[in-house]
Amino acid sequence: NEYKSYLSMAGTLHVEILQADRTPVSFKEDGSRFTESQTLKLMVDTKYFIRFISKVELTQLETVINGVSVLLTELPVDSNGNKVYEGTYKTEQIEKTKAEKRDVIFIQLPIPQSTSLQIPLQCKYYSLKKKSAINWGVSLKSVAVSYKIEEATTSLVSMKMRKL
Repeated sequence: NEYKSYLSMAGTLHVEILQADRTPVSFKEDGSRFTESQTLKLMVDTKYFIRFISKVELTQLETVINGVSVLLTELPVDSNGNKVYEGTYKTEQIEKTKAEKRDVIFIQLPIPQSTSLQIPLQCKYYSLKKKSAINWGVSLKSVAVSYKIEEATTSLVSMKMRKL
């Protein structure tokens, strides 16, 4: 019915994470050792740009990353007609990830007809002494996040890190 179709929708959102010089971050393949098979490689005490690209307009220009509010700027629509939003993610006061462990970045993104989309991204934070280690691996084009909204409840369907 018409009411049900308004409350049900699915979509894909792309998340890009860029270093301060606007180059993409790297990720590595971990296999089945951890919760996810792919891990983002990030530095502690570093500023990153995070972009959200989607056909759907966000309900507010703010996201929450690990409990910290991040203001977003709406950028011009891309060549595919997607809305583009960008904010700054700072890894200040985050400790480096211990050997053989992984951390998770929790992103809450406000999308229409839902409270928010919860995006968990597995990562490893490296100390500033290990700066060269963050570039080993595969350059990240984006994380493709597929989601489904039914009756104001959002479900994460799948996530896949895409190579540059």
